[in-house]
Amino acid sequence: MLRLGTILLLIGAMITTTSGAEPALELGPVVRAATGPEGHYGFPRLVRAADGRLLVFYRVGNEHAAGNSSIGVRDSQDDGKTWSDERTVWRAPNGTSAHNPVALVTRSGEIILWISRYVFSEKGHERQHQVWTRSKDHGQTWSTPTQFDMSTERSCYYMTEAIQTSNGLLACDAAFPPGGGGNCFVQVWHSADDGATWQVISRLTMPEENLGDEAAFLETEPGVILCLLRHRGKAHPEMSPATWRLWSRDGGKTWSPRENMVATLDVLQRPFLTRLDEQTILLSGRGAPRKTVAYLSRDNGQTFGDKFELDAYQGEGGYTAAVTSGKRSVVIAWHSDEGTDKSKPDIKVATLKVVDGK
Repeated sequence: MLRLGTILLLIGAMITTTSGAEPALELGPVVRAATGPEGHYGFPRLVRAADGRLLVFYRVGNEHAAGNSSIGVRDSQDDGKTWSDERTVWRAPNGTSAHNPVALVTRSGEIILWISRYVFSEKGHERQHQVWTRSKDHGQTWSTPTQFDMSTERSCYYMTEAIQTSNGLLACDAAFPPGGGGNCFVQVWHSADDGATWQVISRLTMPEENLGDEAAFLETEPGVILCLLRHRGKAHPEMSPATWRLWSRDGGKTWSPRENMVATLDVLQRPFLTRLDEQTILLSGRGAPRKTVAYLSRDNGQTFGDKFELDAYQGEGGYTAAVTSGKRSVVIAWHSDEGTDKSKPDIKVATLKVVDGK
């Protein structure tokens, strides 16, 4: 049944690969979960609540980062085919952009949502400490957002990833010096009490390096964490772009040297990892040029291939998030301005599944 306020656009999916071989992935009909002729709906994050429903969080504004904005959420009880009306989780104060929602469902079923804050003005911009909020009723109501990190020695701006592991909860951020300017560095956070408290346990990059800002985590076996990290190309124009791969074998406390994966992967903005079965992992994100792309690993993160193009965008798009839905299948969300006004993206949702039987 179509729920009030849901806007659907069912289109025949175009299956594209980078070679003449039959595609390994198949994209189902696309639903526009959040759309409007003038609004900018972007940066979706998708989770499955403990009661089974899907929740998609996204930024509601008029431009990429600046401008007054809010974080919206919709839920689906039919694996993304239809969506509820939009509810507002947090509306940032005037002069502050609410941005980059990242959600995590804890073992107790509580949902944690981190939201970055970007203060914009004619005198300059400031990346403030992010805020966080919690829901005890599967995303229907939320606590008042409060500052996540109270340190005065850094600006913990943007939580780019958060997952459950065999040893608690693991997350990582893009952090900056106090005031939110200068070099970016990436911290790894751990919670041993189901998200009540968090501690920094390592760094993926150091402040003086100014490398990387958006990472993906996946636990490939107990205590072993696979990380893919985008290199911030603007920080070092002389350095080749990179999607770094790192491994931790102690739950995120220490990490292997960074390995550049550009020989087989795009430089992926906000990479996202989803397990499909014991050995198969889906990697998705914003690729180049102006594409939303996905890859498969069939050996638990050792190698990636089977590049697949989900969508294109004109000026804004490409960020992805996915949750499993059936055998070797996910519901995937992304934002794109393809098929609408340039730089006014919509939130799109579809099923993506492995079809080659390997």
